[in-house]
Amino acid sequence: MLIRQLLDPRPEPQAAALPRRGSAAWWRAKVAPAASAAAATGYGIDYSDASLTAAGLGIVSNWESDGLQSWQNGVPSDPCSQGAGHATEAQRQALADGMPATRPIYFSVGFDLQPSIYAALNSYFDGVASVIGRSRTGAYGGYHVVQELFDSGKIAWGWQTYAWSGGSWDSRAQLRQVQNDITVAGHDADLDQAMAADFGQWGGTGGGGGGVILPSWPNITDGQSGPSVQAAQYLLRYHGASITADGDFGPSTLAATQSFQSAHALGVDGQVGPETWQMLVGS
Repeated sequence: MLIRQLLDPRPEPQAAALPRRGSAAWWRAKVAPAASAAAATGYGIDYSDASLTAAGLGIVSNWESDGLQSWQNGVPSDPCSQGAGHATEAQRQALADGMPATRPIYFSVGFDLQPSIYAALNSYFDGVASVIGRSRTGAYGGYHVVQELFDSGKIAWGWQTYAWSGGSWDSRAQLRQVQNDITVAGHDADLDQAMAADFGQWGGTGGGGGGVILPSWPNITDGQSGPSVQAAQYLLRYHGASITADGDFGPSTLAATQSFQSAHALGVDGQVGPETWQMLVGS
């Protein structure tokens, strides 16, 4: 299980946690500014509390003020300085909470930036890297943002959201957010997958490595054929579908997929993507 430490100067709490087979789950908690390691969140989580790491919980640090959403009203004149300022405060909070100085910090981009402001985006992450170093700089955002920053050499760590990604995944991202709006213990939660052993975690068992490595499942849909389709068909049959595992994704497989997705509160799109694979394998 993974805890996501959300570094954020806003005081209101948000939450959630969900350990699930084959996935890294994180507890989303707002962290108010603090000058000591006793910084507590709105849910009473104290990152200086050794019981968190003793319980085997890994923590990943992520800065999110407004996810750069203010940029939708106008890009700042000096995005590099803004990035440096955010990184300075993120670093202060993370170190105060016990994060080792070698661990990365992800910086959130909370909307799908258009290519016209990629130059500003790259400049912002140059500012981040000027404070914490390029090897510790990460981005949390959609496919196009993560792809642009990796391609431009601005980040070493990627945490991709399924939002704004259109079903595409950048294989370089160490983390994938694959589902929102899960309720755990009365709180909203998201489900994330670790795609590498080291996805920036610290504390807990094997912090800084030793995470869960998940397979990169193919996205299969109507009209496709092959071993991956047949594997999905066998799994659907296991869950009660009356279909033939012939390796051809036809109308009966489409209907069985949609029925399975509906029964398990997944998005009913008829495609066997990451969420559907995980439910087929793990449920």
